[in-house]
Amino acid sequence: MVKIRHADIAVSALLILFGAYVAYQGMGYGYIEEGNPSAGFFPFWIGLGILIFSGANLFNAVRRLELIETIGKAEIVRVVLCTVAMIAFVWLSGLIGMIAAGFLLMLAIGAIFGPRNSRFYSILAVVSAVMTAILYVVFGSLLAVPLL
Repeated sequence: MVKIRHADIAVSALLILFGAYVAYQGMGYGYIEEGNPSAGFFPFWIGLGILIFSGANLFNAVRRLELIETIGKAEIVRVVLCTVAMIAFVWLSGLIGMIAAGFLLMLAIGAIFGPRNSRFYSILAVVSAVMTAILYVVFGSLLAVPLL
């Protein structure tokens, strides 16, 4: 079992470092060019936001001693399974395309977190298929993003 307070402190500290890294790297792409936001404008602000909000969360986690609840093994397994599913999505995107891999990702995450009954799986399949079609129209057709 993992204590929520310890996990909160560890993740906040890592996200502070990550936010600082993103903001610093964003500045390397340039902030403003000819009066317009440059490539580093949004990464800088996103990194700064991650840094600030993670710092606030770290401050709250350190200050509150009453967070002694634990995270159960089932929740940890779900997080690990979702991480594996997302890594598989990235890997499969290059093989079968982003749209098909996205469909499989939606099915996997639904199966990980959803109830275990046939009605849910039927609805999950339909919703995933509809969302896949919407993603194809928006990204493949309207925005002309290469999907394979």
